[in-house]
Amino acid sequence: LFVFGGRFMSSFFVDDISTAENIKVITASSQYLATIGGFFVFLAAMFMTNGLLRGAGDSLIPMLLVATSLVFVRVPIAYFLSSEAFELGSRGIWWGQPIGWVAGFIMTYLYYKTGRWKNKCVIKRTDMNDVDTVRSPADC
Repeated sequence: LFVFGGRFMSSFFVDDISTAENIKVITASSQYLATIGGFFVFLAAMFMTNGLLRGAGDSLIPMLLVATSLVFVRVPIAYFLSSEAFELGSRGIWWGQPIGWVAGFIMTYLYYKTGRWKNKCVIKRTDMNDVDTVRSPADC
């Protein structure tokens, strides 16, 4: 929908689609949606993998990986691609977002594959009525 219907969806956010200024807005927003639209699958996959890891009790590493993908991947890539060396202008900034999503998914997936998250534990049940906080994975 974003890739092929971006122009149509963008037209909802302007009053008059015939003015030159609004045509520029629609064109820019539809190009942005076409750029990032195909990469939402990586964003969804990153969210699912992070959710799995957090649900298993491992929240620190996924948080650090997402922060890394946002701060240390997305921002430098956007800056670099929008620089004069690439002559992409604002499109270089747009590409920073999906590249960050892909990098975040890859890092999170690789951490998932290590299996370290399997050693985490959130709570330990001693019986059905008593729940103790676990202090280490060995307590699980």
